[in-house]
Amino acid sequence: MRRRVLRSRVALPVGCAALTAAILTGLVGGAQADPVYPSQNQVNQANQAASSAKAAVDPAQAALVAAQQHLAELEAVSRQAQADYAGATAREQTAQQALVQATQRAQDAARFAGAAKVELGRLVAAAYREGQAADLSSLTIVLDVKDPQQYMDGVHVVRRMLQSQSSIVNQAQDASKTAAAAKVQAAASAVALKTAQDQVAQLAQKAQQAADAAQAQVGALGTQLDALLAAQAAAQNTATQLAEQRQKGLAEQQAQEEAAARQAAQAQQGSDGGGPGSGSGSGGSQSGGGQAPSYAADVAAQALRYALAQLGKPYKWGGTGPDSFDCSGLAMRAYESAGIDLPHFAAFQYQASHPLSYGQLRPGDLLFWATNANDSNTIYHEAIYLGSGRMVQAPKTGWNVMISDMWMWGPIQFYARPY
Repeated sequence: MRRRVLRSRVALPVGCAALTAAILTGLVGGAQADPVYPSQNQVNQANQAASSAKAAVDPAQAALVAAQQHLAELEAVSRQAQADYAGATAREQTAQQALVQATQRAQDAARFAGAAKVELGRLVAAAYREGQAADLSSLTIVLDVKDPQQYMDGVHVVRRMLQSQSSIVNQAQDASKTAAAAKVQAAASAVALKTAQDQVAQLAQKAQQAADAAQAQVGALGTQLDALLAAQAAAQNTATQLAEQRQKGLAEQQAQEEAAARQAAQAQQGSDGGGPGSGSGSGGSQSGGGQAPSYAADVAAQALRYALAQLGKPYKWGGTGPDSFDCSGLAMRAYESAGIDLPHFAAFQYQASHPLSYGQLRPGDLLFWATNANDSNTIYHEAIYLGSGRMVQAPKTGWNVMISDMWMWGPIQFYARPY
Protein backbone atom coordinates (compact mmCIF):
# COMPACT_ATOMS: atom_id res chain seq x y z
CA MET A 1 0.00 0.00 0.00
CA ARG A 2 1.37 3.43 -0.95
CA ARG A 3 1.59 6.17 1.63
CA ARG A 4 1.87 9.91 1.53
CA VAL A 5 4.81 10.87 3.70
CA LEU A 6 3.05 14.02 4.90
CA ARG A 7 -0.58 14.16 5.98
CA SER A 8 -2.17 17.23 7.56
CA ARG A 9 -3.86 16.53 10.86
CA VAL A 10 -5.38 20.05 11.19
CA ALA A 11 -8.94 20.71 9.97
CA LEU A 12 -8.74 23.52 7.42
CA PRO A 13 -11.52 25.67 5.91
CA VAL A 14 -12.72 24.37 2.57
CA GLY A 15 -12.04 27.68 0.91
CA CYS A 16 -8.35 27.46 1.77
CA ALA A 17 -7.85 24.00 0.29
CA ALA A 18 -6.02 25.25 -2.79
CA LEU A 19 -3.73 27.47 -0.72
CA THR A 20 -3.03 24.64 1.69
CA ALA A 21 -2.23 22.26 -1.16
CA ALA A 22 0.16 24.79 -2.64
CA ILE A 23 1.91 25.30 0.69
CA LEU A 24 2.28 21.57 1.29
CA THR A 25 3.55 21.04 -2.24
CA GLY A 26 6.14 23.70 -1.74
CA LEU A 27 7.23 22.26 1.60
CA VAL A 28 7.58 18.60 0.74
CA GLY A 29 7.48 18.37 -3.01
CA GLY A 30 4.11 16.69 -3.24
CA ALA A 31 3.39 13.03 -2.74
CA GLN A 32 6.40 10.81 -2.14
CA ALA A 33 7.08 7.15 -2.85
CA ASP A 34 6.73 4.41 -0.31
CA PRO A 35 8.97 4.96 2.72
CA VAL A 36 12.40 3.34 2.60
CA TYR A 37 12.11 1.84 6.06
CA PRO A 38 11.05 -1.84 6.39
CA SER A 39 7.39 -2.71 6.19
CA GLN A 40 5.53 -4.41 9.03
CA ASN A 41 5.33 -7.53 6.87
CA GLN A 42 9.11 -7.57 6.56
CA VAL A 43 9.48 -7.17 10.31
CA ASN A 44 6.97 -9.98 10.90
CA GLN A 45 8.81 -12.25 8.47
CA ALA A 46 12.13 -11.51 10.19
CA ASN A 47 10.60 -12.27 13.59
CA GLN A 48 9.19 -15.52 12.21
CA ALA A 49 12.61 -16.46 10.84
CA ALA A 50 14.17 -15.72 14.23
CA SER A 51 11.52 -17.88 15.96
CA SER A 52 12.13 -20.72 13.50
CA ALA A 53 15.88 -20.48 14.06
CA LYS A 54 15.34 -20.63 17.82
CA ALA A 55 13.01 -23.62 17.47
CA ALA A 56 15.75 -25.48 15.59
CA VAL A 57 18.22 -24.85 18.41
CA ASP A 58 16.24 -26.60 21.17
CA PRO A 59 16.26 -30.18 19.74
CA ALA A 60 19.90 -29.79 18.72
CA GLN A 61 20.75 -28.73 22.27
CA ALA A 62 18.84 -31.72 23.68
CA ALA A 63 20.60 -34.11 21.28
CA LEU A 64 23.99 -32.74 22.27
CA VAL A 65 23.23 -33.12 25.99
CA ALA A 66 22.08 -36.74 25.46
CA ALA A 67 25.20 -37.51 23.39
CA GLN A 68 27.44 -35.99 26.06
CA GLN A 69 25.79 -38.12 28.74
CA HIS A 70 26.22 -41.25 26.60
CA LEU A 71 29.85 -40.32 26.00
CA ALA A 72 30.44 -39.95 29.74
CA GLU A 73 29.03 -43.44 30.31
CA LEU A 74 31.18 -44.96 27.56
CA GLU A 75 34.28 -43.19 28.82
CA ALA A 76 33.66 -44.65 32.28
CA VAL A 77 33.38 -48.14 30.75
CA SER A 78 36.54 -47.53 28.73
CA ARG A 79 38.47 -46.37 31.81
CA GLN A 80 37.37 -49.49 33.72
CA ALA A 81 38.36 -51.71 30.78
CA GLN A 82 41.77 -50.05 30.61
CA ALA A 83 42.22 -50.58 34.35
CA ASP A 84 41.23 -54.26 33.97
CA TYR A 85 43.73 -54.63 31.13
CA ALA A 86 46.48 -53.05 33.21
CA GLY A 87 45.68 -55.44 36.07
CA ALA A 88 45.67 -58.46 33.73
CA THR A 89 49.00 -57.36 32.25
CA ALA A 90 50.53 -57.04 35.71
CA ARG A 91 49.30 -60.52 36.69
CA GLU A 92 50.58 -62.03 33.44
CA GLN A 93 54.00 -60.45 34.00
CA THR A 94 54.06 -61.80 37.55
CA ALA A 95 53.19 -65.27 36.24
CA GLN A 96 55.98 -65.06 33.66
CA GLN A 97 58.46 -64.14 36.39
CA ALA A 98 57.21 -67.06 38.50
CA LEU A 99 57.66 -69.38 35.50
CA VAL A 100 61.25 -68.19 35.03
CA GLN A 101 61.97 -68.77 38.72
CA ALA A 102 60.29 -72.20 38.73
CA THR A 103 62.23 -73.21 35.63
CA GLN A 104 65.48 -72.17 37.29
CA ARG A 105 64.62 -74.08 40.47
CA ALA A 106 63.74 -77.20 38.45
CA GLN A 107 66.99 -76.99 36.55
CA ASP A 108 69.02 -76.50 39.77
CA ALA A 109 67.24 -79.39 41.50
CA ALA A 110 67.77 -81.70 38.51
CA ARG A 111 71.47 -80.85 38.37
CA PHE A 112 71.83 -81.43 42.11
CA ALA A 113 70.02 -84.77 41.92
CA GLY A 114 72.19 -85.90 39.01
CA ALA A 115 75.39 -84.88 40.75
CA ALA A 116 74.33 -86.63 43.96
CA LYS A 117 73.49 -89.78 42.05
CA VAL A 118 76.86 -89.77 40.30
CA GLU A 119 78.67 -89.24 43.59
CA LEU A 120 76.77 -92.10 45.21
CA GLY A 121 77.70 -94.44 42.38
CA ARG A 122 81.33 -93.51 42.64
CA LEU A 123 81.35 -94.15 46.39
CA VAL A 124 79.69 -97.53 46.01
CA ALA A 125 82.08 -98.62 43.30
CA ALA A 126 85.12 -97.43 45.23
CA ALA A 127 84.01 -99.09 48.47
CA TYR A 128 83.75 -102.50 46.92
CA ARG A 129 86.55 -102.35 44.43
CA GLU A 130 89.69 -104.06 45.79
CA GLY A 131 92.88 -102.09 45.79
CA GLN A 132 91.11 -98.87 45.04
CA ALA A 133 90.83 -97.44 48.53
CA ALA A 134 92.51 -94.27 47.37
CA ASP A 135 89.50 -93.57 45.20
CA LEU A 136 87.42 -93.20 48.36
CA SER A 137 89.16 -89.92 49.05
CA SER A 138 88.38 -89.07 52.68
CA LEU A 139 87.29 -92.69 53.39
CA THR A 140 90.85 -94.00 52.95
CA ILE A 141 91.54 -93.40 56.61
CA VAL A 142 88.71 -95.76 57.49
CA LEU A 143 89.44 -98.57 55.06
CA ASP A 144 93.29 -98.52 55.24
CA VAL A 145 93.56 -100.46 58.56
CA LYS A 146 95.19 -103.69 59.72
CA ASP A 147 92.95 -104.63 62.60
CA PRO A 148 89.82 -106.67 61.63
CA GLN A 149 87.65 -104.89 64.18
CA GLN A 150 88.68 -101.54 62.87
CA TYR A 151 87.91 -102.81 59.37
CA MET A 152 84.41 -103.84 60.39
CA ASP A 153 83.85 -100.53 62.06
CA GLY A 154 85.01 -98.84 58.89
CA VAL A 155 82.63 -100.89 56.84
CA HIS A 156 79.75 -99.76 59.04
CA VAL A 157 80.85 -96.18 58.64
CA VAL A 158 80.98 -96.60 54.89
CA ARG A 159 77.54 -98.14 54.86
CA ARG A 160 76.12 -95.25 56.89
CA MET A 161 77.74 -92.77 54.55
CA LEU A 162 76.39 -94.61 51.54
CA GLN A 163 72.93 -94.66 53.09
CA SER A 164 73.17 -90.95 53.86
CA GLN A 165 74.29 -90.22 50.34
CA SER A 166 71.46 -92.36 48.98
CA SER A 167 69.02 -90.33 51.09
CA ILE A 168 70.48 -87.13 49.69
CA VAL A 169 70.01 -88.49 46.19
CA ASN A 170 66.38 -89.36 46.93
CA GLN A 171 65.72 -85.91 48.41
CA ALA A 172 67.39 -84.29 45.42
CA GLN A 173 65.27 -86.31 43.04
CA ASP A 174 62.11 -85.42 44.97
CA ALA A 175 63.12 -81.77 44.87
CA SER A 176 63.70 -82.06 41.16
CA LYS A 177 60.24 -83.56 40.64
CA THR A 178 58.65 -80.86 42.83
CA ALA A 179 60.47 -78.10 40.95
CA ALA A 180 59.46 -79.60 37.62
CA ALA A 181 55.80 -79.75 38.72
CA ALA A 182 56.02 -76.14 39.87
CA LYS A 183 57.44 -75.23 36.47
CA VAL A 184 54.53 -76.95 34.72
CA GLN A 185 52.02 -75.20 36.97
CA ALA A 186 53.70 -71.82 36.49
CA ALA A 187 53.68 -72.31 32.73
CA ALA A 188 49.96 -73.20 32.76
CA SER A 189 49.23 -70.16 34.94
CA ALA A 190 51.19 -67.91 32.60
CA VAL A 191 49.31 -69.22 29.59
CA ALA A 192 45.94 -68.79 31.30
CA LEU A 193 46.75 -65.25 32.40
CA LYS A 194 48.05 -64.38 28.92
CA THR A 195 44.73 -65.59 27.47
CA ALA A 196 42.81 -63.51 30.01
CA GLN A 197 45.01 -60.52 29.22
CA ASP A 198 44.24 -60.86 25.51
CA GLN A 199 40.50 -61.06 26.20
CA VAL A 200 40.58 -57.99 28.45
CA ALA A 201 42.64 -56.16 25.81
CA GLN A 202 39.95 -56.85 23.22
CA LEU A 203 37.25 -55.55 25.57
CA ALA A 204 39.30 -52.44 26.31
CA GLN A 205 39.81 -51.83 22.60
CA LYS A 206 36.09 -52.17 21.85
CA ALA A 207 35.22 -49.86 24.75
CA GLN A 208 37.69 -47.26 23.52
CA GLN A 209 36.35 -47.52 19.97
CA ALA A 210 32.81 -46.96 21.26
CA ALA A 211 33.98 -43.96 23.28
CA ASP A 212 35.82 -42.55 20.23
CA ALA A 213 32.69 -42.92 18.10
CA ALA A 214 30.61 -41.19 20.77
CA GLN A 215 33.20 -38.42 20.99
CA ALA A 216 33.00 -37.92 17.23
CA GLN A 217 29.21 -37.73 17.48
CA VAL A 218 29.44 -35.14 20.25
CA GLY A 219 31.84 -33.12 18.13
CA ALA A 220 29.51 -33.26 15.12
CA LEU A 221 26.48 -32.29 17.22
CA GLY A 222 28.45 -29.47 18.83
CA THR A 223 29.42 -28.12 15.40
CA GLN A 224 25.81 -28.37 14.28
CA LEU A 225 24.59 -26.57 17.40
CA ASP A 226 27.18 -23.81 16.93
CA ALA A 227 25.93 -23.27 13.40
CA LEU A 228 22.30 -23.17 14.57
CA LEU A 229 23.15 -20.72 17.35
CA ALA A 230 24.97 -18.51 14.87
CA ALA A 231 21.97 -18.66 12.54
CA GLN A 232 19.63 -17.84 15.42
CA ALA A 233 21.79 -14.88 16.47
CA ALA A 234 21.93 -13.60 12.89
CA ALA A 235 18.16 -13.99 12.43
CA GLN A 236 17.42 -12.27 15.75
CA ASN A 237 19.85 -9.48 14.93
CA THR A 238 18.20 -8.99 11.54
CA ALA A 239 14.74 -8.91 13.13
CA THR A 240 15.87 -6.39 15.74
CA GLN A 241 17.54 -4.16 13.17
CA LEU A 242 14.48 -4.20 10.90
CA ALA A 243 12.19 -3.38 13.81
CA GLU A 244 14.50 -0.58 14.89
CA GLN A 245 14.71 0.83 11.36
CA ARG A 246 10.94 0.68 11.01
CA GLN A 247 10.37 2.33 14.35
CA LYS A 248 12.82 5.10 13.54
CA GLY A 249 11.32 5.52 10.09
CA LEU A 250 7.80 5.75 11.45
CA ALA A 251 8.91 8.27 14.06
CA GLU A 252 10.64 10.41 11.46
CA GLN A 253 7.63 10.21 9.17
CA GLN A 254 5.32 11.18 12.01
CA ALA A 255 7.57 14.10 12.94
CA GLN A 256 7.59 15.30 9.32
CA GLU A 257 3.83 15.03 9.08
CA GLU A 258 3.33 16.92 12.32
CA ALA A 259 5.80 19.63 11.27
CA ALA A 260 4.06 19.99 7.92
CA ALA A 261 0.67 20.17 9.63
CA ARG A 262 1.88 22.91 11.97
CA GLN A 263 3.37 24.87 9.10
CA ALA A 264 0.18 24.48 7.10
CA ALA A 265 -1.87 25.69 10.06
CA GLN A 266 0.40 28.68 10.55
CA ALA A 267 0.24 29.49 6.85
CA GLN A 268 -3.55 29.27 6.95
CA GLN A 269 -3.69 31.61 9.94
CA GLY A 270 -1.45 34.05 8.13
CA SER A 271 -3.62 33.97 5.03
CA ASP A 272 -6.66 34.78 7.20
CA GLY A 273 -4.99 37.98 8.42
CA GLY A 274 -3.67 36.69 11.66
CA GLY A 275 -0.15 35.75 12.60
CA PRO A 276 1.66 33.56 15.15
CA GLY A 277 0.53 34.69 18.59
CA SER A 278 -2.08 37.07 17.23
CA GLY A 279 -5.85 36.93 17.56
CA SER A 280 -7.82 35.68 20.48
CA GLY A 281 -6.14 32.30 20.65
CA SER A 282 -2.91 32.07 22.64
CA GLY A 283 -1.92 28.57 21.57
CA GLY A 284 -0.43 29.19 18.12
CA SER A 285 1.60 26.11 17.28
CA GLN A 286 1.10 24.89 20.83
CA SER A 287 -2.45 23.96 20.01
CA GLY A 288 -1.38 21.51 17.30
CA GLY A 289 -1.93 17.84 18.06
CA GLY A 290 0.95 15.50 18.87
CA GLN A 291 3.23 18.12 20.43
CA ALA A 292 5.59 17.00 23.19
CA PRO A 293 5.18 18.43 26.69
CA SER A 294 7.68 21.08 27.67
CA TYR A 295 11.13 19.70 28.46
CA ALA A 296 12.61 20.55 31.87
CA ALA A 297 16.33 20.05 31.41
CA ASP A 298 17.13 20.58 35.11
CA VAL A 299 14.56 17.97 36.21
CA ALA A 300 15.81 15.44 33.66
CA ALA A 301 19.46 16.13 34.58
CA GLN A 302 18.78 15.49 38.28
CA ALA A 303 16.90 12.27 37.53
CA LEU A 304 19.80 11.07 35.35
CA ARG A 305 22.39 12.01 37.99
CA TYR A 306 20.55 9.86 40.52
CA ALA A 307 20.12 6.92 38.12
CA LEU A 308 23.76 6.97 37.03
CA ALA A 309 24.89 7.05 40.66
CA GLN A 310 23.25 3.62 41.10
CA LEU A 311 25.34 1.89 38.41
CA GLY A 312 26.56 -1.52 39.56
CA LYS A 313 23.86 -2.06 42.18
CA PRO A 314 21.99 -5.36 41.84
CA TYR A 315 18.56 -5.87 40.34
CA LYS A 316 15.94 -7.08 42.80
CA TRP A 317 12.29 -7.53 41.95
CA GLY A 318 10.31 -4.94 43.90
CA GLY A 319 13.53 -3.12 44.83
CA THR A 320 13.28 0.63 45.37
CA GLY A 321 16.77 1.31 46.72
CA PRO A 322 19.01 2.32 48.14
CA ASP A 323 20.91 -0.99 47.76
CA SER A 324 18.94 -2.68 44.95
CA PHE A 325 16.36 -1.74 42.33
CA ASP A 326 13.93 -3.13 39.81
CA CYS A 327 13.28 -1.24 36.56
CA SER A 328 10.40 0.90 37.81
CA GLY A 329 11.97 1.34 41.26
CA LEU A 330 15.02 2.97 39.66
CA ALA A 331 12.88 5.36 37.60
CA MET A 332 10.64 6.16 40.58
CA ARG A 333 13.58 7.08 42.87
CA ALA A 334 15.39 8.97 40.10
CA TYR A 335 12.44 11.30 39.51
CA GLU A 336 11.64 11.45 43.20
CA SER A 337 15.09 13.03 43.66
CA ALA A 338 14.02 15.68 41.12
CA GLY A 339 10.71 16.36 42.88
CA ILE A 340 8.48 14.22 40.64
CA ASP A 341 6.30 11.54 42.25
CA LEU A 342 5.70 8.36 40.27
CA PRO A 343 3.98 5.11 41.28
CA HIS A 344 6.09 1.97 41.63
CA PHE A 345 4.86 0.05 38.63
CA ALA A 346 6.03 0.49 35.03
CA ALA A 347 2.57 0.51 33.43
CA PHE A 348 1.28 2.99 36.03
CA GLN A 349 4.31 5.23 35.46
CA TYR A 350 3.57 5.38 31.74
CA GLN A 351 -0.10 6.12 32.38
CA ALA A 352 0.88 8.88 34.83
CA SER A 353 3.24 10.47 32.29
CA HIS A 354 2.89 12.33 28.98
CA PRO A 355 3.15 10.03 25.93
CA LEU A 356 5.84 10.86 23.35
CA SER A 357 6.84 9.73 19.88
CA TYR A 358 10.32 8.50 19.12
CA GLY A 359 11.21 11.79 17.45
CA GLN A 360 10.30 13.72 20.62
CA LEU A 361 12.67 11.83 22.91
CA ARG A 362 15.05 13.85 25.10
CA PRO A 363 17.50 12.64 27.76
CA GLY A 364 15.65 11.66 30.91
CA ASP A 365 12.50 10.47 29.13
CA LEU A 366 11.22 6.97 29.81
CA LEU A 367 11.23 3.97 27.47
CA PHE A 368 8.69 1.15 27.86
CA TRP A 369 8.45 -2.39 26.48
CA ALA A 370 5.08 -4.17 26.25
CA THR A 371 3.65 -7.38 24.86
CA ASN A 372 0.91 -5.42 23.09
CA ALA A 373 1.81 -2.12 21.44
CA ASN A 374 -1.86 -1.04 21.69
CA ASP A 375 -2.29 -1.71 25.40
CA SER A 376 -0.11 0.04 27.97
CA ASN A 377 -1.36 -2.36 30.64
CA THR A 378 0.92 -5.00 29.07
CA ILE A 379 4.10 -2.99 29.79
CA TYR A 380 6.64 -5.25 31.49
CA HIS A 381 9.94 -3.27 31.47
CA GLU A 382 11.19 0.31 31.36
CA ALA A 383 14.43 2.29 31.21
CA ILE A 384 15.60 5.93 31.29
CA TYR A 385 16.79 7.43 28.00
CA LEU A 386 20.31 8.92 28.06
CA GLY A 387 20.45 10.19 24.49
CA SER A 388 22.50 9.02 21.48
CA GLY A 389 20.77 5.63 21.45
CA ARG A 390 21.76 4.77 25.04
CA MET A 391 19.77 4.11 28.22
CA VAL A 392 20.30 3.39 31.91
CA GLN A 393 18.27 0.53 33.39
CA ALA A 394 17.90 -2.12 36.10
CA PRO A 395 17.68 -5.07 33.66
CA LYS A 396 16.71 -8.36 35.34
CA THR A 397 17.58 -10.84 38.09
CA GLY A 398 21.29 -11.58 38.20
CA TRP A 399 22.23 -8.31 36.48
CA ASN A 400 23.22 -4.92 37.89
CA VAL A 401 22.09 -1.38 37.06
CA MET A 402 23.84 -0.63 33.77
CA ILE A 403 24.14 1.57 30.69
CA SER A 404 23.28 -0.18 27.43
CA ASP A 405 22.04 0.27 23.88
CA MET A 406 18.39 1.36 23.92
CA TRP A 407 17.46 -1.40 21.45
CA MET A 408 18.92 -4.32 23.40
CA TRP A 409 15.42 -5.63 24.24
CA GLY A 410 14.11 -5.12 20.70
CA PRO A 411 11.40 -2.69 19.56
CA ILE A 412 10.17 -0.13 22.11
CA GLN A 413 6.38 0.13 22.29
CA PHE A 414 5.89 3.30 24.38
CA TYR A 415 7.74 6.55 25.21
CA ALA A 416 6.78 9.08 27.92
CA ARG A 417 7.92 12.16 29.87
CA PRO A 418 6.97 12.01 33.55
CA TYR A 419 6.21 15.77 34.05
